[in-house]
Amino acid sequence: YSAEYNNDETDVTKAYAKTIILHWFNRFVFANLIKKHFNVAREVECINTETSIKQANDVFNAITNRCDFYNIFASIQYGELIPDSTWRDFVSVNQFLIENDFASLSQESLQQILENTVNIAKREIRGQYTTPEILADILARISVRNLVEDVFDPCCGTGTIVKAAKNYKMERLETKTAIDTIWAEDKDSYPLQIAQLALSDANNFNIPLKVFKKNIFNLEKSTNIDIVDPTDGRMLHFPLPEFGTIISNLPFIAFENILPEDEAKITEINKWLEKYDAHIDLRSDIYIPIIFALHKFLKPNGTLGVIVSNSWLATKAGDLFYRALSKLFYIEQVHISGNGKWFTNAQVITTILLLRKRCDNDNMDDVPKTTFFLWKRSLPEFANAELRENLILTSLQNLEVDGDTVKSKKYSQEMIDAILSYNLSKNTLFHDVSWITEIGNKLCRKNTIFKVIRGERRGWDDMFYPPIGTRIDPEFVRPALLSSRSLTSFQAVPDGQAFCCSSSIEELQENGKSDTLNWINRFKYERNGKGKPLPEVLTRSNMFWYEMGFTATAEIITGMNPDRRLFYAYSSTPILINQRFIGFRFLDANINKELCFALLNSIFDMFVIEATGFGRGLGVLDINARNISNSFMLNPNYLTNEQAIAIVQAFQPIKTRQVFDTETELQQEDRINFDHVVLKAFGIDNYYDRIKESLLSMQKTRRNVREN
Repeated sequence: YSAEYNNDETDVTKAYAKTIILHWFNRFVFANLIKKHFNVAREVECINTETSIKQANDVFNAITNRCDFYNIFASIQYGELIPDSTWRDFVSVNQFLIENDFASLSQESLQQILENTVNIAKREIRGQYTTPEILADILARISVRNLVEDVFDPCCGTGTIVKAAKNYKMERLETKTAIDTIWAEDKDSYPLQIAQLALSDANNFNIPLKVFKKNIFNLEKSTNIDIVDPTDGRMLHFPLPEFGTIISNLPFIAFENILPEDEAKITEINKWLEKYDAHIDLRSDIYIPIIFALHKFLKPNGTLGVIVSNSWLATKAGDLFYRALSKLFYIEQVHISGNGKWFTNAQVITTILLLRKRCDNDNMDDVPKTTFFLWKRSLPEFANAELRENLILTSLQNLEVDGDTVKSKKYSQEMIDAILSYNLSKNTLFHDVSWITEIGNKLCRKNTIFKVIRGERRGWDDMFYPPIGTRIDPEFVRPALLSSRSLTSFQAVPDGQAFCCSSSIEELQENGKSDTLNWINRFKYERNGKGKPLPEVLTRSNMFWYEMGFTATAEIITGMNPDRRLFYAYSSTPILINQRFIGFRFLDANINKELCFALLNSIFDMFVIEATGFGRGLGVLDINARNISNSFMLNPNYLTNEQAIAIVQAFQPIKTRQVFDTETELQQEDRINFDHVVLKAFGIDNYYDRIKESLLSMQKTRRNVREN
């Protein structure tokens, strides 16, 4: 349970105590709510100051044996270990509910109490953030295509999405039919209590709720779900059906935090994917294997609508995931916000994937187009019924109904493959970027011109990047670039220094390098955040623990997390860079370096930087050396000598000034002139407006996450 409370409670015992308190509170409230519908629940009225905690547990166990609601009434581990004073408080709450005839409140009041109880108890649970009700409603309505078919949420958390599905069904169906076709599962007991509360109301107390505790990786098609009939206490056995729709907000759990027993199941899923000539990265976030675990529970042509992190749009693991998806599903729609985050309490940026399960006899070459939807309105704005209806109709009709509400781009798989072949992220597909396929013969990969590296990542900055003026023998100190904040112009200037020593302690002693020895000894007995000695954690193969080479040097540099400014800086001599930077070294010392540097700073490569990464929760761009290395640039070998000279000359007034944010930069006269000189030289000046629009649209979408 500690993971639930990471943001506000460091003591896991206090966190679990909170869970126990909520559990007892929910038991008393719900028993008093349902007692006019179930006589057995009236046993709660027998609990008073003379009742022991064990006797109270027996009362609730008797209630659940007769009318179910197991997730709410069942005992939880250590639930009886509460102080006498706390127990007296619970008994007082129970007496208050009894004396005020709680069960006779109006249905509206009962529902309000249930909803408020749910809201109080909702928390981030095991990587799951409570889905905003508006988002849950939209997901249900764009995913559920046949109201009478069974709907399943396998990671239901506190039940917001299944409640939205139930409400949608009840607009057209009888209550019993709606409830009978809703299934909800979670691996944790506590969120299931809240989910059961969320699905309960006075109209369905007598209908069995198919809310059950399982791990989706352990669930099989042959599994029977046991639920007590609330009308007579009989045990009912429900075989899992094939679902027409599966909808869920899947957990945001990084691979480092996946449990060992789940890792084994994920390996099995990967082995199963081999028969489809597909596989996933075993270091993927957990939502990726969950999606494939759900495949067997869907009907052919069934819909899978899931909320997932945006990490798959621009990572190596995401590329494997996308290819595997296309083997088992039709990727019908992808939705993303272009106006603020959907989850304001989380740094993660999310997408909605709408997938349709392929049939065994489907032609693998006959693939429908995928539509990429960019929501132009913030999630709170969709509280407006008309705007929400426009969005839902846009998705259901797969047509752009109102461009001010949601923009859409539709691509064939052939066009998607063509665009992605230029190593652009899938983020680009929400914008008009098809033009890049028309200029491919003017481009080359950066790694044919440069060796692209990530800056030095040695592990203990206090030691390896000492403050200027620190007493260290000068031959072991090198100038370095450490902070992207100091990179404000097209000229890279060192803003710090690096400690680079490859000599042994014996050599330093023999040569009288006492200042360097003192610096090393200063850290010899320090420990890292986990209490391990630095000489142990900093040990590298064929290196001294205090050693950092002078290999992460670069002539051209850009930051790993750019924001408004997209550019490359140049250093006339190679400069050491730390892990916050990506560096370039020329493969051919005789190449026209000035020309290459200018081309990297053209509007086309500004677009490439933006199009290679994906947005993080704070709105910054996440790029990496591998993706940049494999990305494309305007090919310097395409140009004549005269064209190269013209480009270098046009770049001169730019490279000596500061760099502006992208929108301001593109308005500068020297910039406009330079970009037209470049594009004309390549015969693509007629693409200027499309490149500019793509660049600004992508950056605005990314930054809107923070600004809203």
